[in-house]
Amino acid sequence: YYVSAKNKNVAVIRPFIGSDPNFTNTSRAVGRQIATALGGTCSVVDDGNVTLEFMKNLDDFGTVIVDSHGTRADVTSSAWSVFAGDPYMIIGETIDSRVSTFFDGDWQSSRIIVISGIRRIAVGGKFFSKYYSDNSLDESVFFLGTCWSMFNDTISSALISKGATSVFGFSKPVTFSYCDETLESVFGYMVNSRQTATEAYNSTGNDVGFVDGNNGARFMHSSSKAYSYFASDIG
Repeated sequence: YYVSAKNKNVAVIRPFIGSDPNFTNTSRAVGRQIATALGGTCSVVDDGNVTLEFMKNLDDFGTVIVDSHGTRADVTSSAWSVFAGDPYMIIGETIDSRVSTFFDGDWQSSRIIVISGIRRIAVGGKFFSKYYSDNSLDESVFFLGTCWSMFNDTISSALISKGATSVFGFSKPVTFSYCDETLESVFGYMVNSRQTATEAYNSTGNDVGFVDGNNGARFMHSSSKAYSYFASDIG
């Protein structure tokens, strides 16, 4: 076997690692494991460094692990024309550092919402549809380790429409322990067992369960085609 991944670099996105002790270093360890196996680099981006501008440049990476909190538009209402169930992933930037956002198109067009109280910005599917060109995320893999990330397909379908091959996420609020277990398992199978993303998803479900036993969140996977980091040099 040889590494066939087009982009060997990994991003680990941790907007709450410095403020919420429930988050662990599991995502960083998994990201480094992937990068080492592929011969790429692992960029760990924490807290306030997870900005809107950074989220517009995820095409620099072939694997993106988001380790954050998530919400839905009907839980945090702050924009017009937002379908009630749409999921959003919270980043590190606050609206205080980007007041102009209220006057440009992102907020009005529901590409972002603002979380009341902590005043953090969260991005949804329309954000990725707007700021990524077709095929710019070609053959990338996303693990959306947030609550609600795949409650519906608005984020996952936006990523796949821009070229991503596989998106993993959760249907409901997910516990920290189950999120870490699925993260370790699915990439363990992709890296160590050289399984395709779909095979690794099924293996993970068989190992740790497809549903979080604590609150019923389902581990989910969406893909555009069969994808593996590796290809056989035989035949």
